[in-house]
Amino acid sequence: MRFRTYALLVLVVVSLVPLAAFGLIAVDRAEETAIAEVRGGNERLAYAIARRIDAHIAGERELVQTIGIAILQAAKPDLSQNAFSIQFPNLHDLTVYATDGRRVAGPSGAVTADHRLVADQARSGKSAAAPVRPPAKGQAGPFAHTITIGEPLVLAGEPAGAVVAQIDLMEVWKPINQVRVGASGFVRLVTADGTLLAHGDPEERRYVFSSEGNRQIVANARAGKTITNQQGVESFAAVADVGERGWMIVVEQPVAEALSGVTAMRKNLRLLVLLTLVVAVLAAYIAGRKAVRGIERLGQHTRVLAAGKLNEQVELRSGLAELDTLAAGINDMAASLEELHDEARRRERLTTFGRVAAGLTHDLRHPIESVRTACESLANHREDEDAWELFDFMRQKELPKLKRYLEDLRRLTAAGSVSLTLHHIEPVHMLEDIAADLRASPKWRGVSFSVDSKAVAIDADENLLRRAVYNLAANAADACVVNGRGGEVTLEAAEGNGSEVNIRVRDNGPGMSAETLERVMSGDFHSTKRSNGIGLGLGVARHVAQLHGGRMEATSQLGAGTTFTLALPRTGDEGATGHASHGLN
Repeated sequence: MRFRTYALLVLVVVSLVPLAAFGLIAVDRAEETAIAEVRGGNERLAYAIARRIDAHIAGERELVQTIGIAILQAAKPDLSQNAFSIQFPNLHDLTVYATDGRRVAGPSGAVTADHRLVADQARSGKSAAAPVRPPAKGQAGPFAHTITIGEPLVLAGEPAGAVVAQIDLMEVWKPINQVRVGASGFVRLVTADGTLLAHGDPEERRYVFSSEGNRQIVANARAGKTITNQQGVESFAAVADVGERGWMIVVEQPVAEALSGVTAMRKNLRLLVLLTLVVAVLAAYIAGRKAVRGIERLGQHTRVLAAGKLNEQVELRSGLAELDTLAAGINDMAASLEELHDEARRRERLTTFGRVAAGLTHDLRHPIESVRTACESLANHREDEDAWELFDFMRQKELPKLKRYLEDLRRLTAAGSVSLTLHHIEPVHMLEDIAADLRASPKWRGVSFSVDSKAVAIDADENLLRRAVYNLAANAADACVVNGRGGEVTLEAAEGNGSEVNIRVRDNGPGMSAETLERVMSGDFHSTKRSNGIGLGLGVARHVAQLHGGRMEATSQLGAGTTFTLALPRTGDEGATGHASHGLN
């Protein structure tokens, strides 16, 4: 991955992740608040309408009872009944009975079953009401439903008869018809058996006196769930009981309307994320242009140096102190290498190589320390720790490792030999650390690394052995990703023959032919790499094994993968003098 792309990804993630997290939390809380407010408002409205209807029905009962007593006491009851019927047109079939069942005033002729039922109960001293009935033939309007009620009459504390009347419920339906909940919410009135008596929505009025789905609607509303009406509209609902009549008021408000503010917030959040992404890309391009161009310039110059043009100098004025210092260090390094290259022509190859390595180590130390200083400065002064986590990882892991490798190079090349620094180490811990370092590299994201160790502790130079195994594992990972398909690399430690311990690096990459494997293991400085390069990694691994008095072995099969084995003595081999006659290759 290019640094420009990586820096852009880091900035985008740092910009968008907190915004997205905050936005999602804010939207969730806004939705919860909106739902709570809608439910609370609907419940208050439902209770208010229920009280209004209950009060109206109670008032109508008291009015009928008062009229009945007045008719009963009138000198001409029939005339009084006619007068009250004219005065109160919403009262129909107003009839007064004596205690013996004799009609005192009211229409003569046959009466309905509802009339007889409530009359009998009223004469027995109980208030009574028949079910609500649809409009009779000839009555106008969709809200001309009626209910027949009966009230006992009492004079001077003694039963005096009963009054029966059919009440037009026009006044009851008015709040149901007129109330709107938001822009498109309505109110419905339902009986205890689920019959729909009234609804404010003209489309739903077609289902009046139908019980289809109403019980489920009431149950869902009482449980705090959403309901779905006959038109398929999902709504929030609240229920309130109308006194003791068994009726229920259901206030409905469509979910889409109730949460319109939350929907708008989600839309605005998407736009904000898109805008932030654009701003982040522009900021990354503008702010990182100097650094990226400087790094690319240095990269191009290293390729020039790699081509052997050591007298070339890089002119870099990036305005960033760390990059300028690094450029100066590279120039100094190139100058030193030029001098060492001239000297190498006059001296024996092994001695010259040692001096070149020593000079290279000296010249590289300054730019390395400069880069480390820059990383520490960035890690200590940037507020967003997550954005620079990888830089901190490089400071703590990779740079010290590079410095340690250079020190190893100095030791191995000084005078053409070096003595091992043996430690008692546990192979499993070393292999797990190496696997963790490999997993952290974005270069091998498609490769899985696992550790399988069944070996006991061994005496070895941990730094050199760690470097050798790391190089083998890195080569194995490169082989797995060479075709872009990923793969598996297994680091193993097992008991070998006699007192040996075998440390293996196994991959399921494309493998090698017998000819390629022979060339890799031949020790040729220019042919130990499996795919390209000069093969320093395998050369280092082979010589580390030899320094410990062991050896490196390899097996491979095309299409099945490759296994490299470092066979090392379990304890320090007194015969291992530490001499590496050809240095690191």
